[in-house]
Amino acid sequence: MHWAGHVLSNTRGILTVFDLVWLRRTPGGIIDITHPFATGIDPWTGCRVWRDNLLYRSRAAEVPVEEDVAIIERVMDFMRGRVEQSAARPGTPHGMPSRMPPAVNLLHGPVHFHAISLLFDDVPDAVQHFTDSRFLREVKRAVREEKRELVVVLRQRDYDRESLAGLACFFRTRLPFWANPNGNKKRIQWGVPAPYPNINVITGAWIADTRALLVSHGSLDVVRPPVGPGRYFQNGPYTGGWCELLFPERWLARFTTWRVESRGERENLYFTDARELRAGFRYDPGSPPTLGSRLLKRALTRLRRMRALIGGN
Repeated sequence: MHWAGHVLSNTRGILTVFDLVWLRRTPGGIIDITHPFATGIDPWTGCRVWRDNLLYRSRAAEVPVEEDVAIIERVMDFMRGRVEQSAARPGTPHGMPSRMPPAVNLLHGPVHFHAISLLFDDVPDAVQHFTDSRFLREVKRAVREEKRELVVVLRQRDYDRESLAGLACFFRTRLPFWANPNGNKKRIQWGVPAPYPNINVITGAWIADTRALLVSHGSLDVVRPPVGPGRYFQNGPYTGGWCELLFPERWLARFTTWRVESRGERENLYFTDARELRAGFRYDPGSPPTLGSRLLKRALTRLRRMRALIGGN
């Protein structure tokens, strides 16, 4: 049931991005560089928002809170930088040319600003918590009540890539949501670069937030205050689970990795061709390409390949 749920939720996300990128052609400049989604600054406190959305830290009594906050801030600030690329500023009303379409950059605004984050040492630590039924119930309660994205961050930067891939698929097994593994090493599956290894559990909350942002033309009313401490995960310690990934999770990880690697030079990018990026292509934030131009470019590329193949024979 969870696998069916994550397929459905991921399909909904893909269709939404397709709509924002190719059908509605969302330009850059919907927000400016002073908007909280572009700065990460909570307008109610004047401080960075991410500390107050860090809802749980394993070994909280042993690890200084400032060290953990610094990790979370690096991860979230990396996403914030993507939003800033497509934010309006003096001289560039649509933002800067970018490797990603403006819509993809923009949707990271509500993701980083509203997301609730959980911090663990490594993969076994995360698995042990999420296999504790009491902890899992709290995760589901937080997601249900807060309607936010969930980012699981690991302190250990020297991680095993295969284990991190397995952790992403572990979450797809335990929760009805898609999950991407991101990190500071070579990309894994559909994941993207990040300062620390993390799993973005995509609950789909970003969809309503992003659409509200577009309809309101960047209104501050879309910005929500942080969750704050003391509301969730108050009944620890959570030590009732196990530390090892199970066969279905490892199998799904191997299958997903094979599926992505079979794309070859296209790599793991879904809405952008990695070959074009390597050649220097950047999206014009003021005039994103149309679906027609995209389809025509793909058709011409395939036609040239067919001619080259025929000529080679």
